Amino acid sequence: MRHDLLVHDGEADFEAHVVPFLRAGIADGETVLAVAGSGGHELLADALGPERDAVTFIANDTVYTRPEAALASYDRTLRSLYHRGATTVRAVAVMPVCETVADWQRWISYEAIVNRALAHHPAWVVCAYDSRVVDADVVEDLRATHPQLGGCACHEYRDPAEIVRERACEPDAAPLAQLRSLPLPIDAPAFRAQLTAEMSAAGVAADRACEMLLAASEVYGNASRHGCGLRAARAGLVDERFVCELSDHGPGIDDPLTGYLPPREGATGGFGMWVARQATERMDLETTPEGLTVRLWI
Repeated sequence: MRHDLLVHDGEADFEAHVVPFLRAGIADGETVLAVAGSGGHELLADALGPERDAVTFIANDTVYTRPEAALASYDRTLRSLYHRGATTVRAVAVMPVCETVADWQRWISYEAIVNRALAHHPAWVVCAYDSRVVDADVVEDLRATHPQLGGCACHEYRDPAEIVRERACEPDAAPLAQLRSLPLPIDAPAFRAQLTAEMSAAGVAADRACEMLLAASEVYGNASRHGCGLRAARAGLVDERFVCELSDHGPGIDDPLTGYLPPREGATGGFGMWVARQATERMDLETTPEGLTVRLWI
């Protein structure tokens, strides 16, 4: 995959760069996507004229809900296009403007992860940001997440793992006092039953409870297979969010991209952490001398 950054200064500049890019893809017989808001779609459709029919327009607010979902959405979309006969995909992507610094940090990490998560797809993606509404500090950070800038190699580009590690949410150093310990040792069926009872008592909605049960079961399985079993299991409400925390005796995990990379097609294992991230709103990993602690939030 080729991953380019386009920093433009308004609609005219956006059109001047993006329309020739899309037209070149159409001329070459590529599958062409435009992921943007309604204003961006209208601008591109008007500029492309009859060629607009060769472009698939996707509303960006349906893709950029949260980083984990966006990674899954792009991976799923690209794989579907290839199965339907596409050989190369060309896309322009416009992310909605974030409202807080914390939100920008999460999406900057996402832009870094894309380089690893979608690397195997034959695609060329140009991510467009309007310098009039995106702070200069954010643009500087975005340069580190895109290998190409304006068609040339971006010298500020850095390893995705470094970017994500710098911005990762650090788990609370102290144990969360609100969590209640579950009895150990506990086998998988008993663990699921106990967790279900805890969520029912906490008033967790049925759909969210199913998602947590799926994620926690995957982490429990990993602890059994790779972490020499559980050494602690805790659950409860923290600031109106349900949390399940599982700790094992294993060597821990040092890769900050754990759970962010979609499983490759044909793979027969290694889905656990991906499933856990997809099913929950947040997953924290902490490696200590005692082992790995995984904290799941819904």
